[in-house]
Amino acid sequence: MAGEGYDRCGSCDKESDAKFFGGGEHQRKTGGQLDWSIYHCAPDNGGCGANWSRATKQGLERRTAQGSVTRGLTPSASLDRVNSVPSDQFRERYALIDWGR
Repeated sequence: MAGEGYDRCGSCDKESDAKFFGGGEHQRKTGGQLDWSIYHCAPDNGGCGANWSRATKQGLERRTAQGSVTRGLTPSASLDRVNSVPSDQFRERYALIDWGR
């Protein structure tokens, strides 16, 4: 089951560790709470290259208070999980990267 620091890719089901984290005030002081994490299913590790993010309950509350829509929640956010899908422009540009294949 996915947690705060790792998740399963929605495309290929491979486990991936979070690459970037963002936290609230409590996170900066004690390392105890997160707002969001970004994941990458690395092709050089047998993954498909997908990217996605997950917001925590704290992150959801903060973004809701700011009037922002939040997709891609962690299980602890106590809502249905949804993958955050990159924009068409991001996917088009990402496809142009030469990975030395």
